[in-house]
Amino acid sequence: MMSEMDKLRASEERYRIIFENSVCGVFVSTADGVFTDVNASGCRLLGYEPGALAGKSIIEVLAPPEVARFFDARESLLAGEAIYDEWTLLKRDGSPVETEASSQMLPDGRLLAFVRNITERKKAENMGKRQFRHTALRAEVQVAFSSGGSLPSVLQSVTESIVRHLDAAFVRVWLIDEKTQILELRASAGIYTHIDGPHSRFKVGQYKIGKIAALKQFFFSNSILEIEMIDKAWATREGLVSFAGFPLIVNDKVVGVVGMFSRRLLTDDALEAFEASAALIAQGVVRKQAEDELREKQALLQAFFDISTELIQIKDVAGRCIMTNRAFQETLGLSGEDCYGKTTIEIWEAVSALRRNSRKMMEDYRDSDLEAFNTGKTSRKEDVLFIGDDERVFSTIKSPLYDAAGKPYVIFSISTDVTERRRAENKLRAEQQLLQSIIENSTALIHVQDLDNRVLLVNRNFAELLRLEPEQMIGKTEYELWELSPVAADKTEIADFRAFDAEALTAGMPLQKEMCISLIGDEKRYFLTTKSLLRDEEGNPHSICTVATDISEIKRAEKELRASQQLLQTIFDNTPAQINVKDLNGRFLITNRAFEQNLGLSRETLLGKTLYDIWKISPFKDESRDKLDAVSRLDEEALKEEKAIQNENVTILAGEERTYLVTKCALKYDTGEPYSILTIATDFTEMRRAEKELRRLQAELAHAARVMTMGALTTTIAHEVNQPLAAVVMNGNACLRWLAIDPPNLEEARNAVNRIIRDGIRAGEVIERARGLLKKSPSQKRALDINDIVKETAALAQYEIQKNEILLETRYATDLPIIEGDKIQLQQVLLNLLMNGIDAIKAAGGGDARLSVETRQKDDDHILVAVKDSGIGLKADEPDRIFESFYTTKKDGMGMGLSISRSIIEAHGGRLWAAANEPKGAAIQFALPVGIRNNYERT
Repeated sequence: MMSEMDKLRASEERYRIIFENSVCGVFVSTADGVFTDVNASGCRLLGYEPGALAGKSIIEVLAPPEVARFFDARESLLAGEAIYDEWTLLKRDGSPVETEASSQMLPDGRLLAFVRNITERKKAENMGKRQFRHTALRAEVQVAFSSGGSLPSVLQSVTESIVRHLDAAFVRVWLIDEKTQILELRASAGIYTHIDGPHSRFKVGQYKIGKIAALKQFFFSNSILEIEMIDKAWATREGLVSFAGFPLIVNDKVVGVVGMFSRRLLTDDALEAFEASAALIAQGVVRKQAEDELREKQALLQAFFDISTELIQIKDVAGRCIMTNRAFQETLGLSGEDCYGKTTIEIWEAVSALRRNSRKMMEDYRDSDLEAFNTGKTSRKEDVLFIGDDERVFSTIKSPLYDAAGKPYVIFSISTDVTERRRAENKLRAEQQLLQSIIENSTALIHVQDLDNRVLLVNRNFAELLRLEPEQMIGKTEYELWELSPVAADKTEIADFRAFDAEALTAGMPLQKEMCISLIGDEKRYFLTTKSLLRDEEGNPHSICTVATDISEIKRAEKELRASQQLLQTIFDNTPAQINVKDLNGRFLITNRAFEQNLGLSRETLLGKTLYDIWKISPFKDESRDKLDAVSRLDEEALKEEKAIQNENVTILAGEERTYLVTKCALKYDTGEPYSILTIATDFTEMRRAEKELRRLQAELAHAARVMTMGALTTTIAHEVNQPLAAVVMNGNACLRWLAIDPPNLEEARNAVNRIIRDGIRAGEVIERARGLLKKSPSQKRALDINDIVKETAALAQYEIQKNEILLETRYATDLPIIEGDKIQLQQVLLNLLMNGIDAIKAAGGGDARLSVETRQKDDDHILVAVKDSGIGLKADEPDRIFESFYTTKKDGMGMGLSISRSIIEAHGGRLWAAANEPKGAAIQFALPVGIRNNYERT
């Protein structure tokens, strides 16, 4: 058998298990209110460590207003009563927590209380109360204007309802006299109820109330002392904080103004309720002012119901429907007649769209109507209803309305479709989870701290930087984090963060600043830190959010970029070419020293200005504006082109003509979009002078080569001239013989003279060709037929060809296009190639002696001339070397002929090259571009 002591111990053990594991807070105290035992749930409820409440007085955890009520309750408990009531307790940090407690006295004289946290429920109830008060306010305003009372009494009732439901200091209504446009005070409730005084009558447009009427605009301020024409001493004395005024407008006509003064800040929902009330007041005033338009005013009231998106239904004491609005009817798919006189169950049975809802749900809905009648209390409930196949959530407020005798006669029901709001709340929760995930996975350092600088939230990245666990950081100040961190090297840096926090508290906007954290190992990390003050719904600050982005690599890159820019500027400044960069509007962004010295202007003067801006002060002031326009056009062209463009520019600088090779290109982003224009101008003046001198020397050398070539052809020329001269002598003798006959044969003599003339012309042409090649004259380009050039030149070499028993083969393509060139220079090239071929054949000795000249179309843009021989041919390295100056394969050669020939062909825009000829010998060819740039005559 278990002894009484064992039973007592077992009972005490069960009690201790229940005590420690209870989800409610369990508090045990002496009769004087000193805690002797508090379970873990009770300690957590008030923010204390287990056991920390023992020895403390109940008074220490009660909100001050609750202390007197506690002593009254203690008397009842000591008298043996059990008490169930709500209490406001204080946490360890001083914040309030709403609770409900069940208390009684134990047999040993101690007090026992089971306490549960109901803070969230109280918040929901307060929210419901506010919304109910606002809904009740609208209902009371509607009922007031639906009563049979006079307009002043109705307005007085309305203003009292607004004061009561919106906690206003006082509310007033002014109405407009249409004839005089005077605003008259017709009702006043709250701390002022009189309707006479200095502000009882004034014109529209006068004072703030008059301006609201004149402008037909709502006015609201939570800083009443900042409103013009407000008696600030009076407002301060009365403790007034805010003001709101609505014009009473019906059909765009202002009939008055309602104004509300409050000793607290006005919230959005209060303003919304006040605005709705103002609209109802305006409607009611118009209805009361024109009783003969009662039917129209009733229609307006129904229209108000119908415009409302809320489902409105009015039922009598038997639960039968007597009025519904359009939203109610359209939602259920019924007309007003279908609803009238029916109960909730009858409507459910008649409407197929409601049959998915159970009868039990409909009966509960009906019973809530009866409960509102029986208790006289307004109820609020959320119902999930099926309308057809659509699940909808409705928040319904039911309130009884009373007659003059104080008896309820109808139940007023307003249902708001909160389906989308519920969906939005679900979406918001999902977004909050997503936000938490983003914060945790963000590369930035994020933490939130309260106004005492204690960490409330921290992400993993910040914790990892300081080599701490997030749990270690919660509740700690930043200074404590620096002390805890094993890697924070400079503990004094926390002062900068503290100063930044203090600055963020006083700023009206987020602040951003670069901050530095020194880590062990001489590593410095730089962060772009943003601090934002977080506020509650009433605008009061409650915490600071800090987001820090690591910009250490950016800082290093910036440092390297600055060094690179300095190096680039140094290179620019030591480059003899003139360099500048302009933006897309032509303003100088970068200039180098050569460009600045050329203009005689400083870098500070140039940067940010266009060429037109500096035109009149630079050495280019004598240049015409057309030249500046040409520069601008080149800039525009460079922006359009994919590659750099070049042109030569001749400029008069300090009285001297200078030539520049100007290169322009667009600088572009990775996307291909241009952002600036680079210009590099290289002074080519001396180069152009050298080129001119070189061309002169080349012409002298070419002339010398032609003279030498003609010297080699002396025998050929003599032979060519001797033949026609011998014929002249022979024909002259023949002429004399024909004249000596008696009678003279004049016809034969005439023929002989004609042959003399022909042969004389032939000799002259030979001399003229030789003279042309020997003539020293500047290059003159004309339109030429390449076949004619080849034929004339071949004639000059004909004697050498025949003398050496060489077979000359010619192939001339027909319909070749015209070329542009210098006839003498091209003849020199051809003659040199022919003579080289003859020499090569002679050097080979015997065998097949052949020399060919061919002309043909190489491609659409070029014609080809080829001279081929059957001579000794070319060695492996000679196709390129034979064109070098002073390189020759002849014993008595100078090595200049082919070099000069290549220069002449290239000056004509063509190309000269050598290759082996098949089966033996060499082939020298050149290609010339077709077409002419001017209208030359064909030569």
